[in-house]
Amino acid sequence: MTMLIKNIFKSFSILSIFLFIFLSYFTSPVMATGPVTVTLSPSSGSIGKAEQIVNVNINTSTTDVNAVLLVINYDPAVLSITFQQGTIAAFNSGSIPLAGTIDNGAVTIQAGATVSGAGYTGSGLLAILKVKTLSTLATAKDTELTIDPASSKFTSGADPTTNQLTTSVLGATSTYTADPDYISTDLPSTAIFDDNRAVFVTEILLGITLVILGIRAIRNKTKNTEVL
Repeated sequence: MTMLIKNIFKSFSILSIFLFIFLSYFTSPVMATGPVTVTLSPSSGSIGKAEQIVNVNINTSTTDVNAVLLVINYDPAVLSITFQQGTIAAFNSGSIPLAGTIDNGAVTIQAGATVSGAGYTGSGLLAILKVKTLSTLATAKDTELTIDPASSKFTSGADPTTNQLTTSVLGATSTYTADPDYISTDLPSTAIFDDNRAVFVTEILLGITLVILGIRAIRNKTKNTEVL
């Protein structure tokens, strides 16, 4: 009887192991492979000598993206570009924090989400480019920002620190007019800390002065009334 129980227990243990392997293999999560697209916004328009914002937006569709590498080409003889992080926390504070390097007409953006957790799924602001026309440009000229299809890639469901990025990101070319005489009608993106800060501060001081003069005029009028 004891031997029979041992044999049953042994058989049950072996069966449990095989069942565990079977379920682990056939029920493991499958990463979705929808297209990952990157777009620039605005995708056209004029760019003057004052910095203007061009947003780098990512849409992963249903794909869980663990790491991304983007290369955006531009003409360094026409435009000057600086880089700023976007608003996607999974990339900004991941195992490879979002960073951008600018070298000889190419903006390289690289980021990796945390190794232990899931990647990023959805659409959001990946990065911000601050773009302006070089002061050396004499006349307006059409120019492009191109998301390089050969170099822009991502990986899904893998450790971003050790795996190669193999799947291409879908991107496009955005065409702008670099115009040294163009003046944007938008409000300064960085308030008093941008190129229009002198005008901005002057307007504030003028407003404060008018308010003070108005208060004094009311007080003087009140005093004169009391005297009468």
